[in-house]
Amino acid sequence: MAGVKISVKALIIKNNHVLCIKERRNNTIIYSLPGGKQKSSETLTESLSRECYEEIGTPICIHDIYQVNDFFKEKRDSIVQYKHVLEVVFSCSISEEYEVKNGFLPDKDQFGVEWVSVDELANKAFRPERHKHMILHGKTHHQIYICLSATPKSS
Repeated sequence: MAGVKISVKALIIKNNHVLCIKERRNNTIIYSLPGGKQKSSETLTESLSRECYEEIGTPICIHDIYQVNDFFKEKRDSIVQYKHVLEVVFSCSISEEYEVKNGFLPDKDQFGVEWVSVDELANKAFRPERHKHMILHGKTHHQIYICLSATPKSS
């Protein structure tokens, strides 16, 4: 198994709404948090700033680490292999003047950005599901570090 893939995500909540990326996969609309993979020459916050600017088209203000997820994810090829992922979710904010729009370099499946009401989130397809759970239940049961799997699943 190769090294650890580090991923960063921005949790931006304003007026009980979460700023989400809208993606279309297999004719289904899926929501996710802005962010992506860290490049080797970047710090976590530099990666998150770059990813958000590419996806939502605005600078962000990064506050604290909200959650760290440590897990193994199955690779998408014919041989069953796993990659180790360390995902850091930061609590962030953006300018009050921000107008919802795609950034200059959205992800390939991204077709929009939307403020989604936390109350409506339970009825939306969200990727990954753990982020939806984190948002819906975070205020009552907030845990910073979550190890979802200590070792890769055996085949």
